[in-house]
Amino acid sequence: MLTQKALSTVSSKNMIGPGEKVIVGVSGGPDSVALLHFLVTNYPKNKFHVCHLNHRLRGGDSGRDALLVKKTCSRLKIPGSMVEMDIAVYAKKNKLSLEEAGRIVRYDFFEKTAAKVKAKKIALAHTADDNIETFLMRLVRGSGIKGFCGIPPVNGNIIRPLIDAWKSEVIEYCQDNELEYNVDKTNLETKQFRNKIRNELIPILWKYNPNIKEVLINTINILSEDFDYISQKAFTPSPSPKGRGGQILMSKLAKLHPALKTQIVRSYIEKVKGNLKEVSYKHIRDILKLKEGQIHLPGGLFAVVKGGRLTVSDDMPKDIVPGKFSETIKIPGKSSSGVKASFVNKVPAFSRIKKSEAYIDASKLKGRVLTVRNFKEGDSFIPLGMKGHKKLHDLFIDEKVPVHMRALVPIVCDEEKILWVAGLRLDERAKTGRNTKKILRLSID
Repeated sequence: MLTQKALSTVSSKNMIGPGEKVIVGVSGGPDSVALLHFLVTNYPKNKFHVCHLNHRLRGGDSGRDALLVKKTCSRLKIPGSMVEMDIAVYAKKNKLSLEEAGRIVRYDFFEKTAAKVKAKKIALAHTADDNIETFLMRLVRGSGIKGFCGIPPVNGNIIRPLIDAWKSEVIEYCQDNELEYNVDKTNLETKQFRNKIRNELIPILWKYNPNIKEVLINTINILSEDFDYISQKAFTPSPSPKGRGGQILMSKLAKLHPALKTQIVRSYIEKVKGNLKEVSYKHIRDILKLKEGQIHLPGGLFAVVKGGRLTVSDDMPKDIVPGKFSETIKIPGKSSSGVKASFVNKVPAFSRIKKSEAYIDASKLKGRVLTVRNFKEGDSFIPLGMKGHKKLHDLFIDEKVPVHMRALVPIVCDEEKILWVAGLRLDERAKTGRNTKKILRLSID
């Protein structure tokens, strides 16, 4: 069954051209081992090169995965590239979750290897089950229609031949072909968000509908078709970004259906920023409401409407100077600059905390209100994890915050000290601990 599905997927999506060299990401698990065997067996005229990244996250099991991949490459007579990197250290250094850090390092490794060996494609072993998990993760966290389209079968030079096959079909394929593979025991744990979806949420949904997986895959396919249609309609000549830096005529945008407006602006931001990380629906909505003025976007971007034209760039308009601001907010409450203070029951795992939020021990606050203001010369605080004071000026330099943006960063204070440099760093004196009974969450839109 897997072979027929994968052959159909490769053919319908034009994944592999005649004679193309293909990088194959192989972890040592059943999915990637099955993918490699499928490709070698069914495309004998193509050349393949295996890539394996040892994340150093699973102790001795990581080493066994590497040995298995070496053994598999030797048996199939396929060259391979193998590297080791401590993902936990990389994640902590770059303030990323383990999953996100692993993805960044892994894809960077694949791309560099592909360039080195002159491979045209990079084949990854995502399955229909992975697609469903991704869909549900985005549903729980919130996403636009693009996010609900799941994992794309083809994304640039990335191809996923097994995306229409179920995990059960992968296991059956491995058994039928007597393929050796390792089982990642951490998949049974529920520390990672994806594992919670896989091991807790999906079984609950199955109780309501035993065909839930088929239903979700059909939903993903329908949304993908809808998004493709909207995308084609969105990129007509008149409202598309064009000219130096890109511009959109607001008058033409106003005549379009709301779905098209949203998609055009989202795509425009993605084109300039490179991604849509931390860009929310509120940002898009606020841009569409602009008559004249600017909005500060995540990633150091500015959306400016001037003379009936929308421009998104990383350059602050020369004629727009950030003014001083300072306001007090109640707890709970929200400032006009977008800082929100609210009480919560618990602090999420460190890897799950976003840059746009911070968690504070409410008992350490001085006063009944918070002040949200911009940077003042001489400001200092004690960054989380440190013992001594650090000037905000030095923090901005370390974090590579452009000079023209520093006055836009909200500084959250109580009556005594700076609590949070929004989006950058929490003060050590405000952090939560084992004895924390009341937790204050600070976030910024």
